[in-house]
Amino acid sequence: MNDLIEAAVDYATRGWHVFPLAPHSKRPAIPSHTAGECDRTDPYCADGHQGWEQRSTTDPDEIHALWAAGQHGLAIATGPSRLLVVDIDVSKLDGGRLGLQSLAHLEARCGRRVPERTFTVATPSGGQHRYFHMPPDTAHLPTTTTGRLGPGLDTRGRGGYVVAPPTTLTPDVAYRVVCPARPAPAPRWLVDQLTAPARSTSSPKSDQSGSGSIVHHHLRYVQAAIDGEIDRVVSAEVGGRNHALFLASIALGQLVGADLLTDSDALEVLRSAARSQAQAPGEGYDQRQVEATIRSGFDRGLREPRQLRTTR
Repeated sequence: MNDLIEAAVDYATRGWHVFPLAPHSKRPAIPSHTAGECDRTDPYCADGHQGWEQRSTTDPDEIHALWAAGQHGLAIATGPSRLLVVDIDVSKLDGGRLGLQSLAHLEARCGRRVPERTFTVATPSGGQHRYFHMPPDTAHLPTTTTGRLGPGLDTRGRGGYVVAPPTTLTPDVAYRVVCPARPAPAPRWLVDQLTAPARSTSSPKSDQSGSGSIVHHHLRYVQAAIDGEIDRVVSAEVGGRNHALFLASIALGQLVGADLLTDSDALEVLRSAARSQAQAPGEGYDQRQVEATIRSGFDRGLREPRQLRTTR
């Protein structure tokens, strides 16, 4: 218990609000009753039911009292702590690659990277929790989401919590810190993905006639095509990655040739998708080869523009 208390106090000194979990569980240990069962006899609930989030604390004395009663685990309430935690789940499907592939897809689609140099926890399932700090001048912390960023990618923000090291679920299963760096600021582009209505991240060219019909009628088609080509690249198996990148380059080049996508956006999507493969095992990553493959496929696509019907 000393390790847990020390960890809880350490988190509290960072301004992170902590609370105990039931032994060997992810379930909050406090309060001992639900909102529907609250009869106001609990002193905390004298003015209304107080759940785990309201009872989370940064007070060292309260921390010692809360963990004195048993073998409780440790959780951090992300909302009061102004933390945004990205939960990368790698255990559910597709040989344990689901969350990582979704992350690569997200990064390629947005042309940005989710910082790796930040406070990071390895979960017992083999996944990761990457912690990000929301600056105090940020008006709204995103709510907790499931799959909003992609399959196997969840987030914990307002209304959520994460199990924190050194909590153990079984004697052999524990949460552990793998990068002790201070949490990086939450990337603005990532916050926008969680708070703004879904929208295209590409920039299709507008109809030169001024009607905007190409953008209006084909925007969803274009975005679906982009997503499909990103999937093609990031999910390609060893031995087929260069060919997948070539085919994707042809496809996006065809969209550019049809004035449905700008060349700069198409090239950035392709390069970002290719960068995600730099972390994949089994093949070397030769930047010159990547650029040559993209250019070869892209130029071919430009010569064979996509033919689409325009609905008016």
